[in-house]
Amino acid sequence: MKVLESYINRVKGISNILFLGVLAPYLENVSSFQMVERRITDIFVEGDLSDQKAISKCIPDLMSFFKEPELKVKNIFEEIGQMDEKKQVGQAFLFTGLLKGINASETMYYLEKVLDKDYPSKKRGDKVARLWMLLAFISNFGRMV
Repeated sequence: MKVLESYINRVKGISNILFLGVLAPYLENVSSFQMVERRITDIFVEGDLSDQKAISKCIPDLMSFFKEPELKVKNIFEEIGQMDEKKQVGQAFLFTGLLKGINASETMYYLEKVLDKDYPSKKRGDKVARLWMLLAFISNFGRMV
């Protein structure tokens, strides 16, 4: 465990996340799961778009590191309209990556909400956020959408 914690603290970026994804099925009761979750979510705030897209597709393999993924999805959906556009992009890909790891019914529920033409908000931030979420859905789910 000391080697894993040392690697997590020393190495930043996508290689760290991919390494954790490979190890995830073999790890249990790791005290640093919260730190790992934070490291993953930080990439969706500070990382570049290509890293965010790549990691969002790997999130189903990383689900064991997320304590409450359903709550995280709900919070992102409720708050994404108030974020600046750069953060909206990352959060949209985190949102769909988590949905891919949760279940199909949850995914369909949020996809319907994103596509809802009667969505009450007319604010530019909400509209842009919905477009980013739709792009992330298409990127992560392909033909399923």
